Amino acid sequence: MRFTNEIPPVPGIGGGSALQFLDRQTGWITAMPTVTKATTQKPLLYLTRDGGYTWTPQPLLLPPGIKPTCELWLEQPRFFSAQEGVIPASINHSQDGTPNGFLSFVTHDGGLSWQSRPFVAVDYNVLYTRTVKPGAIHQMAYRNTPAPRFTDMGFGWVGRPDLALFTTTDGGMSWQTLVSPSPFKDGSQLLFLSSKLGWIITKSEDEMTSSLYKTSDGAQHGHFFPRRFSEMTGWLC
Repeated sequence: MRFTNEIPPVPGIGGGSALQFLDRQTGWITAMPTVTKATTQKPLLYLTRDGGYTWTPQPLLLPPGIKPTCELWLEQPRFFSAQEGVIPASINHSQDGTPNGFLSFVTHDGGLSWQSRPFVAVDYNVLYTRTVKPGAIHQMAYRNTPAPRFTDMGFGWVGRPDLALFTTTDGGMSWQTLVSPSPFKDGSQLLFLSSKLGWIITKSEDEMTSSLYKTSDGAQHGHFFPRRFSEMTGWLC
């Protein structure tokens, strides 16, 4: 396998770059602007329609509640058909007064244009302590507000099982609070495979073992039932 540096550099891209292609010719780069432009330039979205030889910046119109200089972080675009896709996004650590929260951008024309969905202000950035081992020093952690994830153009979720969870069935136009079931531990991970089927894996207090939970109704009633690993078709790592 050999790689050659044939693509001209895209100007103004800082850290956190991500690359996603819809097909051999059409792709996107999402990234934060360079530090020198961070106060004047929005996060970047570049489009190529010639296999990456040239890249064109795409404008993203921000919804109310977000300032152009906020710390908006764009995830990779995800397409569910040749025409429909979504870009999840989150905001953390902004210095311009924009609160922490999440939102998304959607396309219905194959990524030629993107429309924003409403911004939801949710602050997970709470300092907390936990005991790593008995008698050990407490360590401090910082909770970022995550970007949403989607199984299709309608259903998505965002949050942490140990804190607040939200789901949408209309592509991010509105979000409903998902009642967290039993007290899951910090670091628990949630994954939905559809609007109904979801899994949570959580660690024990001593972090030596893990438990797996499943929902078949989208956890609309706050129910995640424990499952043995042998009952699951999939992989854990």
